[in-house]
Amino acid sequence: MKTQAFLLALWCVICALTATSASATLIGRDLSNQTTVGLISYQNAFTDAFGSSSDGAQIYRRGAGSVPLVFLDDSLASANDSLGIIKAADAAPFFGIVDTTNPDNLSGDVNAIWLFDINGFNQLSLAIDIAAMGDFEPSDIFSIEYQLDGGAWQLMLSGTADNAGQQTYQLENGNTTTLDDPMAVSGVNLTNSFTSFNQMVVNTGSTLGVRISANTNGGTEAIAFRNIRVNGTALSASPVEVPEPSYLAAGILLLMSVSRIIQLKP
Repeated sequence: MKTQAFLLALWCVICALTATSASATLIGRDLSNQTTVGLISYQNAFTDAFGSSSDGAQIYRRGAGSVPLVFLDDSLASANDSLGIIKAADAAPFFGIVDTTNPDNLSGDVNAIWLFDINGFNQLSLAIDIAAMGDFEPSDIFSIEYQLDGGAWQLMLSGTADNAGQQTYQLENGNTTTLDDPMAVSGVNLTNSFTSFNQMVVNTGSTLGVRISANTNGGTEAIAFRNIRVNGTALSASPVEVPEPSYLAAGILLLMSVSRIIQLKP
């Protein structure tokens, strides 16, 4: 009985070593220094919609146009700078949210939508990097949702203030700033360094919508998003490929040899 169990286990190992799983492919990407992939459209009614340069809900890039100062870590140039997310040499794009409740947007609600082509792929996953810094209030919130083929929006994650907590943030020059009420996602406090979040997407379709929504009130409380990634497996790819005959034959010979040795063993 033990011999049979051993041979069965050995056969499973051989099959696992010779089988090859289909790998995920990057099919969508934006808000990155690398080439945009699979993006059909980007919609944002709030681009350049606010009169104050300290308010925003749009794509920014350090060194390209006006960027709210709360996003910029200028501590290398000014030791008195105590806030910032984007370091001095960081020129990658990011979607920034700060003080969306203002005279130009009394409700405070903002959102932006990315639409990616996912036709021909399944086993999808959605990932995004997020950073935040500030003393947030309970009313400061954000969410990320996804949508297949224009259907209902599904929640990926949401952010709310941890009003019982504190967070220490490190600036580029090494100085630290400790603030109450950090922004948190699923109990994890965000910092001014980007953290990656990933979620599997149930089902598939032809298009994947990604929506970032927020409502914030304060010019010293910043949230930044970047590096949206969509991965998937091609529908034509077999989940498990049949092992190459030569590898399979070698495995069978190994199994037979071990079996023979066991039989000859006194």
